[in-house]
Amino acid sequence: MDATAHYSDDWAQGVSVPNSDQQVSQDYLLSRWKVHLHGIQNEATGEQINNVLGEDELLNKGSNGTLSLVFHGIKQFNRGEKHLRLTHDNAVGSNKNNVTLWFCWFLLIKSYFETVELNFMIAGHTKFKVDGFWSN
Repeated sequence: MDATAHYSDDWAQGVSVPNSDQQVSQDYLLSRWKVHLHGIQNEATGEQINNVLGEDELLNKGSNGTLSLVFHGIKQFNRGEKHLRLTHDNAVGSNKNNVTLWFCWFLLIKSYFETVELNFMIAGHTKFKVDGFWSN
């Protein structure tokens, strides 16, 4: 198979749980737990893996944590494709840095893929397909 895999990923805004639009008041639950949502989507099939991380499991949304989740998604989705296209948002802290470039190189030298194409959202655009799985 010589097809191209196309995956998109993004972080959602932090959410407090339990979360209900019908909540009577904020003091109904004295202590709410904040979780972070990260999604990676297979653009070819529409499948998405949503990762839910508790506030105590995540130090920050930096490149190491983000790319670990992306790598997990790649291993789950890949069906032998030899070319990879990754689409990230424009976040400098988690995507647009040397760690991301080294990650792409790692995928090449470890022969996960023969080519890797890295794409970013156009400045000013903040929502794309992967965000649709957790938007209200």
